[in-house]
Amino acid sequence: MQKPEGFDEDGPIPEAEEGAEKVEQPGIIYLAGRIYLDSNNRWVYESFNHCFTTDKYPNLIEKLAEIFRTGEEDL
Repeated sequence: MQKPEGFDEDGPIPEAEEGAEKVEQPGIIYLAGRIYLDSNNRWVYESFNHCFTTDKYPNLIEKLAEIFRTGEEDL
């Protein structure tokens, strides 16, 4: 899986201005896919193979968890 364009894992960490909060280097979130049980009672793997940086989608993990939780409530 390729890293997002312009992401440099070994690059310098941006420095915060004096008195400002420390700026953290963005991380990478790998979204490989999902596994689910289909209507024929078979396990299916759906491949996504996406890679995101945490600064582009800062709440991605929380949003995916919310989608999963609300989807489970519908069952």
